[in-house]
Amino acid sequence: MNVPLPAGSGSDAFRAAYSDIILPRLREFSPDFLIISAGFDGHAADPIAHMRLQVADFDWVTAQLAAVAREFCGFRLVSVLEGGYDTRALAACVAGHVRILMGG
Repeated sequence: MNVPLPAGSGSDAFRAAYSDIILPRLREFSPDFLIISAGFDGHAADPIAHMRLQVADFDWVTAQLAAVAREFCGFRLVSVLEGGYDTRALAACVAGHVRILMGG
C-alpha cells in the first residue's frame, strides 16, 4: 500500500495516514508475517525526503506495527534497514526501532 505524503509533511499527517488508512487495512488483511522496510529518511534532519518526522514518530509507528505482528502473526516480523542519510538522526531512529522491537 502506498500513501504518498507531500513534502514538508510532519507528525500529524504521518500518524493520520497510518491510523486512518494503513493500519486498518493491514489488520483487515490479517498477515501471517510482517516485513518492515525500515526507512528513516523522513526524519526532519534528513536531506533526502523533505519530511518533518521526529524520532518519536518512528518509535510510534514501530510500536503500532509490532502490535499488529503480535496480534495476527505470533510476532513473526522482519525489519530491514532501508534508508536514512543523516547519520545522527539515523542512529537515533534505529536505536528506538530496535529497542521497541525488543520489547522496550
